[in-house]
Amino acid sequence: MIHPTPNHLLSRHLSAAKVRILPTLILAFALTTLGCQSDQHLDPAVTAEWRAGDPDDKLYTLEPKALDTFLQHLHASTPDLRERILAVAHRQLGQPYDIYLLGEFPFEVDDPQPLYNLEESDCVVFVEHTYAMALGDDWAQFFGYLQRIRYIDGRIGVATRNHYTEPQWNPNNAWLVKDITESIAGDAAVPYKAKANVAKFLRDKFGTQLDDWIIEGQTTYLPFENLDRARGQLQDGDVVQIVRGTPPPPATGDSADLGVNGRFAGAYVGHFGLVEVDDAGELWMIHSASPHVRRERIADYGARSAAGNAKKAEAGKPQFLGFKFLALQENALDNLKQIDGEHAPVVTYAPNMPLPRE
Repeated sequence: MIHPTPNHLLSRHLSAAKVRILPTLILAFALTTLGCQSDQHLDPAVTAEWRAGDPDDKLYTLEPKALDTFLQHLHASTPDLRERILAVAHRQLGQPYDIYLLGEFPFEVDDPQPLYNLEESDCVVFVEHTYAMALGDDWAQFFGYLQRIRYIDGRIGVATRNHYTEPQWNPNNAWLVKDITESIAGDAAVPYKAKANVAKFLRDKFGTQLDDWIIEGQTTYLPFENLDRARGQLQDGDVVQIVRGTPPPPATGDSADLGVNGRFAGAYVGHFGLVEVDDAGELWMIHSASPHVRRERIADYGARSAAGNAKKAEAGKPQFLGFKFLALQENALDNLKQIDGEHAPVVTYAPNMPLPRE
């Protein structure tokens, strides 16, 4: 299902991007210089007011210009990245949920949704927008980081979007997050295959024609019943991913027993959220799910999901299996500069270049 692009979002995007679409030209956004001087004119009193904040000042109600101002003050007043992530996430609580919100318009029309959406989110859109706002100190920086997270090497295109979680989103954002599931789970870790037939997905979903493109790998999840192993291992701003699928077969040591990621077989990541750790060490997740963004204990989410497994099994639907956890990289910006150079994030649109296949 493809939602039509709301006119007000389209007009926002066109006015904010201010780009010409040249089908053979690489458009590179070297964005680090665009917001670096913004702190010079910030009023310290106003910055302090923004830092204290009104919990009713929701970011999803802001126009782009107002968000630009907010991000400048947030970065001037809150130097710690993890604190900024929580500040942004809490100001998104209550944001309405919807799905299939983002595409590549006006660069491409295979998926004619805009490149950002401030008003609504699904689970991935929420995490990506929150990280991008925490990383970027103004609108231009936010927009650049958002595309760098969403696309392989920051290259805009439906074929280069990170559509699959384990085979694409997680490894392609290794500069930002690191999968620590196996180290947390220890001997409780459950391995499964992560396989993505990217070419088939793009052809079936968008009518995009590509040569064969299959990504295969292996990863692990932490079973829900072993969630206590994550206590003390996570920090504010880390990522929690919900793993669903069919329960794994009895272990035999044979690699053939590993589940294959897919909608009704094996295991796959079906949901995203951000981690918050309270003063007592309790693990919370902030995530976007119908009807809106909310905050709840990870244990409560798991118990509620596990309680519904019997009915899902009877219906032949994927069941809740457990979690993956990704730690926020402490040197994320330095990591990205090693890839993109000093002007990171670099975002490009280059439709005539070969695809960066894994």
